[in-house]
Amino acid sequence: MPRMKSVRTGAGTAVGLLLLAVAGVAGCEKPLFPEDLPRSPYDRYMTLRGQRPPMNETGPTGSEQPALRERLKPMGRD
Repeated sequence: MPRMKSVRTGAGTAVGLLLLAVAGVAGCEKPLFPEDLPRSPYDRYMTLRGQRPPMNETGPTGSEQPALRERLKPMGRD
């Protein structure tokens, strides 16, 4: 039975290396939403009027996160 364990270990290693290679290749894709393009007609409207809300904000832990409250609040309310 020792032979069966080495085959199983070799197959597990091969699958692991394959997943690592696929993850490496997938990381080279272009971003789905480029930062310099508007994401919606609303975003384009606000940009043309110089009132575009920030895309990111610093969260309570100091990390960057999407500024959803600022971007989704109703227009005309400051």
